[in-house]
Order: sequence, then structure tokens, then C-alpha cells
Amino acid sequence: EYNGTGKTISSLLEIDYKKTMNLEKIKNRIIDKYDYLLDWLKSLPLFIEIGNYIFVHGGINGEDINWRNGTVKDFVWSKQKNLPPVNGKIMVVGHMRTAIIRHPKVNYKKLFVDNPEAFKILIDNYKIFMDGFVEISKNINVLKIKI
Repeated sequence: EYNGTGKTISSLLEIDYKKTMNLEKIKNRIIDKYDYLLDWLKSLPLFIEIGNYIFVHGGINGEDINWRNGTVKDFVWSKQKNLPPVNGKIMVVGHMRTAIIRHPKVNYKKLFVDNPEAFKILIDNYKIFMDGFVEISKNINVLKIKI
């Protein structure tokens, strides 16, 4: 609903998902039509560690010495902003929109008009936040690093 899910469903199934069916039926139609996607998604790593960098969607609790054994929920939905980084590593994360980190609780459409820089990559204390709020900014942040 909030992050373009409806548009994604509509484009995958060529339907108006709100008028057509319930979420269980939508899920089953997507699985039937794109049966290879579920296996592909399940095959993807939850994080990638390269040199001094860890790439993860949500976050990793750097205080947990067994962080590599975290759950899908941890890696996908946790918020790295609220967690310490893994010692000696730079965390590159999505999930938390940079504009929200910089300016909590404002009108983000207006903020983008007044201050588009707020939607750019944010580097803070061994953490690099990537999510540029694409549904408002219409931009995807790209980070180029040397490893």
C-alpha cells in the first residue's frame, strides 16, 4: 500500500488489485504466473560481506557476535540506524529512508521540492544509508565504492 505494492501487483497481473481479489488470491496468481520468482527470491543472500563492507537491507546488530545467524526479520526489517555497526565494518543499508532519518515527521513531498539533497545517500558513523524514498524522489541512489 505505502511503497508501491499496488502498482507492482497491477503491473505483474495486469489488474486493479484492489477491485479484483483478496491478497491470498493475488499471492496465488503471482506464484502461478511467475513460479520461478519465489525460488529465486529464496536463493538470494540476506547480506553480503565484501572486505570492510556489509550490504544488508534492514540491519545487523553489531553487538551480537553471532550476527551472521540472524533471522530473515533481522536482516530485512530491522533498522540499522538504531543498531551498532559490526566492529571494523561499514554497513551499507536500505530500508530506512534517508529523508526520514534527516527530517523525521515532515511533509516529504514538500521537503523534496524544498530540499532534494535530504533524499541523497547519508553517511553516518560506519553506516551508509541508501534509500532515497524513490516514490517521492523518483531517483534511486547509487553508491560507487572501491573494495
